[in-house]
Amino acid sequence: MTKRGWALALGCVLTLAGAQDTRAAGEIRYQIEALAGTGDCLDIVNDAAKDKVTAAKCGKFTGQFWTVEPYGKLREGYVRLRTTFTGEKRCLDIVNDDARNKVVMAPCGNFTGQMWSIQMVGPDGLSQLRTKFTGATRCLQMMEGADRYSRVVMFDCDERDTQQWRLNLLQ
Repeated sequence: MTKRGWALALGCVLTLAGAQDTRAAGEIRYQIEALAGTGDCLDIVNDAAKDKVTAAKCGKFTGQFWTVEPYGKLREGYVRLRTTFTGEKRCLDIVNDDARNKVVMAPCGNFTGQMWSIQMVGPDGLSQLRTKFTGATRCLQMMEGADRYSRVVMFDCDERDTQQWRLNLLQ
């Protein structure tokens, strides 16, 4: 994340903390909305495992309530992403296999697949999401037309709308 991006993110946290928000700083939540024009948000499939990541119509669902928490040294610019639905012990992660493209919710740990950077790429807070594990050239992407179990993957970064996300502060 750039210095400007971190300043924006931290500015939001500081502004909210000073604006009589009764939640603790770690409880500030966002919906991560896909720019693709579908009205979809990053979500968790509501099943027994609670580990499948998808994109679903934006709504008031705890699987879409994301906490963005600074991870490690602030100057490195990484964050952890968790949902209210899966709880504080599960983080957005990348499966460590040959493809390195499957996105899941996994137990939080000291893993580079859980170290996300939010790179500002456009106006109005549009961002690409990358991990330390997959590197600067792979971005979180929504696959339009895919089934709900394969709608969100890591893919080579470019300028397509399906790789641009907006973090919307939940009130």
